[in-house]
Parts: sequence; C-alpha cells; structure tokens
Amino acid sequence: MSKCVSELLLELQMYDQVGDNFRLHILKVAVDADGEVQQQDQALPVTRMEIDAEDQECLLHYSDHSEEGLTLAAIKAQLTAVEQDYELCASEEKVVDGDLLRYDTPLNGFGENTELKVFFAVCQV
Repeated sequence: MSKCVSELLLELQMYDQVGDNFRLHILKVAVDADGEVQQQDQALPVTRMEIDAEDQECLLHYSDHSEEGLTLAAIKAQLTAVEQDYELCASEEKVVDGDLLRYDTPLNGFGENTELKVFFAVCQV
C-alpha cells in the first residue's frame, strides 16, 4: 500500500525524538519469497522535492551523487502547500543510452535512526 503526504506528516508528528534537523533518505528494500525484508543498497539522501499535479504525486528525488539531503524542516515546509492525498514516490533519474529516464516508486513505509539523525522513506524494489 503506497503512502500519501498526510501519512508522512502524521508519521513525523508521532516521533518525538525525530528533530527537524534530521535528513530524509530513501531506503530501498526487497521482500523475498519467505516474506523476509532485505535492504537493497545504501539509503540515499532526498535532494529535492517535486509536485506532479497531473499525476497527483509528491516526488522525493534522491541521488547517489550527493551526501547532503533535505532536512525534515525543509520537507515539512514544502509539504504544507501539497494536497494531502497526493501519493508519495521515490524518484531517481538515470541516463540510459544517452536518454534521461525517471523512475518513480511509491513509498510504502517509514523509519528512523536517531543516532544518525536520519528519517527513512521506504520503497520496495
């Protein structure tokens, strides 16, 4: 089940220990035949947010070329202008055969690591 903007805002309110200075990262996971969840690759920082009004999506762009991601304060400020029922998607851009392609994957969970000051948006690959 994919997540929407209102669910992310509610999730952030529920975690008292998650501060506005936390960074937002995309964590890709896979579920095997036994239902076990396995992390795929390293969690990557969200570098920008885009609103796709036509598809009613809030795209969280991430990149393996950047170590600096958006803070939760920056994300929250931008989310106040977004329709609350817009679907949240992780968005990655790749160059394939000279063409720039965008891969959008719906988010299906959230988590946090208070030691690293990172909040995770989880998508299944």
